[in-house]
Amino acid sequence: MKKKPKTTNRKTGGRDFQPGNKAAIGHGRPNLPEDLKGIQEITAEVFRKKLTVFLNMRFADVEELADSPELSTLDALLVGVIVKAVRDGDDRRLNALLDRQIGKVKVEIESTHNFNSTMKNMTTIELISLGRKAVEFLEAEKAG
Repeated sequence: MKKKPKTTNRKTGGRDFQPGNKAAIGHGRPNLPEDLKGIQEITAEVFRKKLTVFLNMRFADVEELADSPELSTLDALLVGVIVKAVRDGDDRRLNALLDRQIGKVKVEIESTHNFNSTMKNMTTIELISLGRKAVEFLEAEKAG
């Protein structure tokens, strides 16, 4: 029995790999703006207290605060994000604040039907009939 030669001087599976999808450059999710990156480093309790104060103020008062040189860096950051979010209608900025304030919204999907077990219990004729009905439905959708 012949021994297989070692893989030296031969390409192996990983050598042709090129990192990154060059065709997708510029088509992914946009980078997070610089002012929002600072929000990720703030402790939750401090953030909640300060954000609650600013969100309960009138917008005109928040705008006045934005120009104040006496604000702390954190306050200036939060006020700046709020002002930009409201002026530009930028929901990403508002979502970033609210996700940090109240947490991300969890969506639960509840299914009461288990298609796997139902199909396993079907006879071949029932499966073929179901497939035909599905094809008819899709053709009617396409036509109509």
